[in-house]
Amino acid sequence: MTTALPAPVIKIPTANSKVKNPVNFKGNGAPGATVSLKVDGVSHTIVVPANGSWHISIQLGEGSKIAAAYQVLDGETSLPTPELKFEVE
Repeated sequence: MTTALPAPVIKIPTANSKVKNPVNFKGNGAPGATVSLKVDGVSHTIVVPANGSWHISIQLGEGSKIAAAYQVLDGETSLPTPELKFEVE
């Protein structure tokens, strides 16, 4: 039985949080997978290191933002994460 590739996890920022620039995104994914993080319609990609913890810093405009992510490994694409809403001050 094959297990589907799970969605990555966005740990930081947390839902409905207020953050400052640059915005630090941190989460977990499958080692070796490419995480595609979409923030306000712009995609950013991160390769997940062997420890499974990924991070990226992104400069964003002020205001309300929505982020979501999915990951790809060995040609398999996960479902996306739930939308994450936060605010940049």
